[in-house]
Amino acid sequence: MPTEAEEFPIIVMDDDQWMYVYASLDQLMQDAEPSFLDDVTAAFDGRARVLQLSLDESGEEIRIEVKSSDPQLERLQSCVEEFFAAWTHDAPPERLNEPRQYTQSVVSTYALRRDRRRKNS
Repeated sequence: MPTEAEEFPIIVMDDDQWMYVYASLDQLMQDAEPSFLDDVTAAFDGRARVLQLSLDESGEEIRIEVKSSDPQLERLQSCVEEFFAAWTHDAPPERLNEPRQYTQSVVSTYALRRDRRRKNS
């Protein structure tokens, strides 16, 4: 189960610079399997705090741990920009100084993106 401290959306980056945006724990659980979690290179909550994602011993419930109480907004922005540069023709969301506003802009921009099948060079 998630900790009380994390906030949705949860933004996850994998080792190929692909980004996933989850609005709920149920949505995250659909993708949460050992091979998925092995590929995660970064995860952030709605306040741009770094998360650690893992499965419990049963492999059926996801654990979400907030690793730092301080927002890592610049790191999140860099990850988001890498995804948009690598995988879409779209511009990333504008950099904002407030973490909640920025993560909400990521959600909006992510919903409108035009993905490519291959990574941009």
